[in-house]
Amino acid sequence: MIVLAVAACALAATAAATTLEKVTLRGPIERDGRAEIVISSGKIQGTPVNRYRWEFRRISVRCSGRRETARLPVEGGFAANVEFDQVGDHWGITGTGGGTHETRVSGRLVTRKKARGWVRVFGTAVGIRGGGRESCDSGRLRWVARARG
Repeated sequence: MIVLAVAACALAATAAATTLEKVTLRGPIERDGRAEIVISSGKIQGTPVNRYRWEFRRISVRCSGRRETARLPVEGGFAANVEFDQVGDHWGITGTGGGTHETRVSGRLVTRKKARGWVRVFGTAVGIRGGGRESCDSGRLRWVARARG
């Protein structure tokens, strides 16, 4: 009986040590795009952690050789060992889109329920709708995302 109680306490302590609170922020990106940022915060084995995960949809890019603009998705994330209440947290990251283009994302936590920043997609071999690759650039597109409710 004592062994079961100790095992139950250990499982509860482990679950509590890795529980992260999630906040989802959503909002617009310039030129009709949509942003979603999920911030998971809490402590993992006593260490404060913030994890930022973003999905930017319908990023409008202008490409040479075509009047039509392509719409690209951008997904990514960033983790930091800092307290969530640090309003003003800033993150930035550069990534590649399958080796064909580069993405840059920058954001700042304005309040616990609001973030803002910019996203840029560019490259010389960006895959476009209808096939083929072209030189494209979205420019720096601003976004603002807020928690609802």
